[in-house]
Amino acid sequence: MIGWLSDDKVFRKKVNFNKHFFFKLNSWALDKNVVDDLTQMDCVEIRLKDTKDGTIYSIALEVFLQAAVEDDYGHGKQYFVREKYWNQDVTNSEQKTEDKTEE
Repeated sequence: MIGWLSDDKVFRKKVNFNKHFFFKLNSWALDKNVVDDLTQMDCVEIRLKDTKDGTIYSIALEVFLQAAVEDDYGHGKQYFVREKYWNQDVTNSEQKTEDKTEE
């Protein structure tokens, strides 16, 4: 599963920082096709939850699109957004909500 768009128009995806973070660009990346679809579905925010420590990385879709760099490093076209643009929440405040949504 790539992720899911909830009723509040927030796209949520579970990630593993060590596996999914693109260290070469110090960035999080999403497939271009996914972002294009999210734009069409009126998504307002992207939230990535690190399954290792529970940190939630969030960014408004508008900011994501403004800061994104499109490239292909062997996994198809993706948008890369540097970590400095993402908000980080380490309180695990969404853990129960996201776990229930996934069931």
